Amino acid sequence: MSHGRAAYRTRGLDGVLLIDKDPGPTSHDVVAACRRILGEKRIGHLGTLDPIAGGLLPMAIGQATRLTRFFLMERKSYRGAMRLGYSTDTYDRAGKRVSDEASSFPSLEEIRRQARSYVGRIRLTIPPYSARKVGGKKLYELARQGEIVITEPKLVDIYALDIERFDNGLVEFFVDCSTGTYVRSVAHELGMKLGCGAHLDSLRRLQVGEFSIDRAVTLDQLRAARDDGKEAPFLLPMSGLLSSFDSITLTSADVREITFGKDILRKLNSVPTSKYLKLMDPSGALLIAIGEMVDRHSIIITIHPAVVLIRP
Repeated sequence: MSHGRAAYRTRGLDGVLLIDKDPGPTSHDVVAACRRILGEKRIGHLGTLDPIAGGLLPMAIGQATRLTRFFLMERKSYRGAMRLGYSTDTYDRAGKRVSDEASSFPSLEEIRRQARSYVGRIRLTIPPYSARKVGGKKLYELARQGEIVITEPKLVDIYALDIERFDNGLVEFFVDCSTGTYVRSVAHELGMKLGCGAHLDSLRRLQVGEFSIDRAVTLDQLRAARDDGKEAPFLLPMSGLLSSFDSITLTSADVREITFGKDILRKLNSVPTSKYLKLMDPSGALLIAIGEMVDRHSIIITIHPAVVLIRP
């Protein structure tokens, strides 16, 4: 076991690890577990999952933690289930019942009709038990003290809300939405519209921007790889991250300028489509920095090093 830990520690870990989180632990619990398994302190998750939720939890590791802000504006998709019949104070099954239990349920057709009204740009209620801060305190801290704070609804985008199955009060669904969308708020509000109350029963995250659950591993699989002495086989390398950014291969002279924090001028055949650029070393294999296009004249652009990953 010690050999596996040493291999991870001495090689240096930089990249993104996709964890398939089980329901139960908090996102912070999973971060702490990854730190222990990998022997690496610089680990942070790219978007919280509630304890009752499972599925994809991307982890930025090492130098990749410096790229966190570039991943935070991505869309996310989930598959889950909401229980019709009553509402809870947390908007999910972990909370206390706050409404009478309904004696009957609407039809599948009516559920789908009401769900369609949530597709698009909407204002969504923020759960009173959430990490949103008001006056420097998190809402769930205030709620536990008996102070329920009603905040302004949040503007979010829901690209799809598909009702897939309905059986004995349990509604299974798929949702594709913008970051910051509280899926349990969707369940709560839909229950109110249907007149029977509802709360989120289960949730599994499938996609976060460019990352998919298909490439995720469990903590047990990660431990097994460490114990076998494998050198971080599941880590997505830095060079492959931020696939939506245009890439530019630097010259040796460019690399020197960028690593000293200086702007560079480049003449390109076409203007990049993204504001930020991946600046690669001359071989095209190593990510040197994230550059920001700060000026352009025709096809000549000025690139400012926003985040330098390799120092001289």
